[in-house]
Amino acid sequence: MNMHSSIAALSSLTIALALAACASQAPRPASLAEAQGTWQLDATTPVGGRIPTMTIGKDGSLHGNGGVNQYSASFDAAALPQGKWRMSPARSTRMAGPQEAMALEQAMLDAMQQADGAQIEGERLCLLRGNVVLIRFVRPRL
Repeated sequence: MNMHSSIAALSSLTIALALAACASQAPRPASLAEAQGTWQLDATTPVGGRIPTMTIGKDGSLHGNGGVNQYSASFDAAALPQGKWRMSPARSTRMAGPQEAMALEQAMLDAMQQADGAQIEGERLCLLRGNVVLIRFVRPRL
């Protein structure tokens, strides 16, 4: 097998594996049991900030760290298995931080508030507005 054939075969295998991974991770509504617990924002952490988190409680509680400030809210736990996301306005501490971290925190909280849907995509919890993903969370990496 020459180098050109090897590269073509490797490319075909890579594409086939990627398609298989996508097919096995079709978006679906999240059950409360699988959504419950701590998630972290699937984004790069800004300099001077922390990784933003969201902890979902089985009782409809929601809290976390936006990267600079702590926040808390509630959500409609009964709507989650139907793929719906309904969240109360978040309350948060009011500490100042680096501009980039504060902007990410505000964008995350805005997206969480604007979302009207939630689904699991593989290992990610996605919050959507209509069919558009606004924000993605992943389980914390240890």
